[in-house]
Amino acid sequence: MDSFDDFEMKPLTAGLGFHKKSVSLKESAQKVDLSEEKTKRFIPQPPPEDVLDKKLSFQLPQLDIKESSSEKQKMSPDIEISEPLPRKSPAPSPLHDKEDINNIFEPQIKDKEIISSSTRRGGHNAPTLKNIEPYPFSPLAVLVDALVVVALVLLFLLSLLFVTEANLVSVYRNAQQDFFVQLSAATLFVSVWLIYSLVSRSFYGKTFGEWVFDLQLGDEEQQRKVYYPFLVLWRHLVILMTGLITLPLLSFIFRKDLAGYFSGLSLYKKKVL
Repeated sequence: MDSFDDFEMKPLTAGLGFHKKSVSLKESAQKVDLSEEKTKRFIPQPPPEDVLDKKLSFQLPQLDIKESSSEKQKMSPDIEISEPLPRKSPAPSPLHDKEDINNIFEPQIKDKEIISSSTRRGGHNAPTLKNIEPYPFSPLAVLVDALVVVALVLLFLLSLLFVTEANLVSVYRNAQQDFFVQLSAATLFVSVWLIYSLVSRSFYGKTFGEWVFDLQLGDEEQQRKVYYPFLVLWRHLVILMTGLITLPLLSFIFRKDLAGYFSGLSLYKKKVL
C-alpha cells in the first residue's frame, strides 16, 4: 500500500464548510436577533378614523369651487309663490319677458316678388322681351323647315303607296305629265307645311328651323295669350294670300318683317350678349 493512500484532507480551521457540525435554525435566528416582536413593527397600520374625517371635511369646500358656471345656469330658477286669486294686479307670465325660443329657429323669409303663373308656350328658358329684337327674315331657318316638311311629305306618300299598293314608278311618270297629280302634290306639301308650322309654333312658339337659329314668333306676352294660335294662323294666311314667297322675299330685301307688320305677329331673334 502506498503512503499516499492514508492521506486525508482536513481543514486547518473550523467553519470553512468542511466540518460536520450541524447548527439549528433557532440558534441561528437568535444570533441574528430577529423575533416576532421586532418583525411586527414593520407591518403598516391603517390611519385612525378621526384623521380621515378631518381630511374629507377639509376638501368639501373645494369641491364646490370646481363647479362650472354652465352647470349653475342649467339649474332651475327658484319658484316664487304669488298671492292667491283674485289678485289685485295681473301678474305677467314667467316667459313673458323672455325671448321665444321657437322664433330663433324659424327662418326669416324676406319679401319676394310674387310671380303670377299663366299659360306659357316655349321652353322654360324662353327669352323675354328685353333679350330679343325684331328680325326680318331667315333663309337658313326656312331651308331647315323645308327639309323637315319634305321628309314628312315623303313619309305620308310612302304610307299612302303602301296602303293603296300603287306602283311607285308609274306614279312618278304620271306626276311629270299630269297637272292634277302635280297640283295634288303641291297641295299636300302646303298642307303639311301649315300643319307643321301651326302645331310647332302654337305649342313651342317656334319651328325646328327657328329653334336652331334662336328665332321665335311673337314675344313672350303674345305667346301667353289664349288666341296666340289664331295669330299664327292669320300670319300664315297672309303669306299664302300674297303668293307664299312674296312677303318673305320682300322682307329679306327691305330688312323688315312685312308679314309681321300686316298680321301683327312679328319674328324675333335672341340677342347675342
